Amino acid sequence: MSQETLERTVFWTGSIDSESMERVIREIEECRKGNADRVRIILSSLGGSLDVAIAFHDLIRYELQWSNLIEIVVVGEASSSALMALMAANHRVAHENGTFVFHELKRHYYADTDMSAADLREDANVMEVKFDRVVNILSAHMAHDAKRDTIRRWCQDRTILSGTRMFEAGLCTELRE
Repeated sequence: MSQETLERTVFWTGSIDSESMERVIREIEECRKGNADRVRIILSSLGGSLDVAIAFHDLIRYELQWSNLIEIVVVGEASSSALMALMAANHRVAHENGTFVFHELKRHYYADTDMSAADLREDANVMEVKFDRVVNILSAHMAHDAKRDTIRRWCQDRTILSGTRMFEAGLCTELRE
């Protein structure tokens, strides 16, 4: 006698921020309490907070160890920090015409800022550490040897990939029409 798999769906659309991440985690926990064998997250986001996206990635992969339980399906677009959220799952699905945008980390400074040169240098160092973390997370899933250089180049050049290209690069594990 075969046992049927119980699957639930959670939607994460819009900005990647603390509030949306907390809601998604709560919904996943509710699915788990309801004995779901697999949770599908439908992701459509232009990005948001990189810190939140990396926290989601680390929480799912390392703390809760749910990366095998979760399937993330991108519909439309997963850009910027949403790419970090996507990498939380072992099963990552792209639609062939989906949009995935890579870009450098940016911080906007204004002329009236009271930051000293030392503060600006420290902030630049923090941004470089975060960028290295992004490169490490993404390149861990790449299918070829020049992965770190490729990710860096994609981010520096503000690269837009289709779902097909994401699948070919190994960043998504399944491609759907």
